[in-house]
Amino acid sequence: MASRWQVVLHKRYGITATVMAALAAGLFGYAITGPPDERRDADISERQLGPAPDTGIALSLLENGSDDARRVLFVHGTPGRADAWSAFIASPPDGVHAIAVDRPGFGKTRPRRAEPSLAMQARALAPLLLAPDGQRPILVGHSLGGPIVAAAAALFPDKIGGLIIVAGSLDPALEEIYYAQLVADLFPFAPLLPRAVRNTNREILALEAELDWLKPRLGEITQPVTIIHGTDDTLVPYENVSFMESAFSSAPVTVVRLDGNNHFLPWNSEDVIRKAISEMLAKLAAG
Repeated sequence: MASRWQVVLHKRYGITATVMAALAAGLFGYAITGPPDERRDADISERQLGPAPDTGIALSLLENGSDDARRVLFVHGTPGRADAWSAFIASPPDGVHAIAVDRPGFGKTRPRRAEPSLAMQARALAPLLLAPDGQRPILVGHSLGGPIVAAAAALFPDKIGGLIIVAGSLDPALEEIYYAQLVADLFPFAPLLPRAVRNTNREILALEAELDWLKPRLGEITQPVTIIHGTDDTLVPYENVSFMESAFSSAPVTVVRLDGNNHFLPWNSEDVIRKAISEMLAKLAAG
């Protein structure tokens, strides 16, 4: 489960509602961390990749499963870390190599600064887009991880098998910037914020422009796409779903509507996400 601070500060709602509390936390050296991971077991490996030649980003990741199996790559939102997907890595679907990354600016990935560019974040995933025996990977992205996996599919169309977008924020028209966010990005306030909060704010400030860049590229994606979204998501509105249905014009799209559910689906709807992964695996196995 996400920590109290990760939940409260997640996406734009928390930044606007708690920016002064976050400033106070920074003054007292408070660090945003998740709770102890009770489900991690001996089979999970932690690994740091070397800096990628074209991005300079050295990803940190958690993984479990055989190297010669189809990869399922999990991408967290903002803020967050790879262990947001601990349940899926500790007990991966049968016959897959499950990998969760710390995105640039979070966890142990280096450099530590924010990387607002969706294209750069997508390119940072390139070393993991291997295809043992032609088994192209499935990418699963939550919240801001959603547009990142979509950007990866647009940039690397021959390397990705399918997308699962969980509570994804893809419609640029639904993004809003608040005054408190602009203030929080200025000196002397920004250096006082915990790193995860500062980097989250910088990602969100740039997100509308980044989604405008991504929007015309979504129609070029032909891989199957599954969209999972809660109707009571107050952080990333359900209206994103209709945008995605229209924007993914060349892809077979499946929508899983979760009536009455909120934004935190990796923790409260694990079974739904697992089912979507299993169905995507079956589609890809059938060719």
